Amino acid sequence: MGSAFELRAGSAIELLAGRGAVAEGAAARALGGGVSNNVVLVEDGRRRFVVKQALARLRVRDRWLAD
Repeated sequence: MGSAFELRAGSAIELLAGRGAVAEGAAARALGGGVSNNVVLVEDGRRRFVVKQALARLRVRDRWLAD
């Protein structure tokens, strides 16, 4: 995955399903509150995963960048 990949509910399911970690029919929802990352909960009825992705730009008023 290159830098163009952005973690969202659908992409988190695809990521985990592609690794055989979740079963078909998995559901996902974004967990809020983060200023430095995207966080998604993925559940398939038997397993639960929290997937995180660091952001290049923090979600704050001023411009804060991170490598």
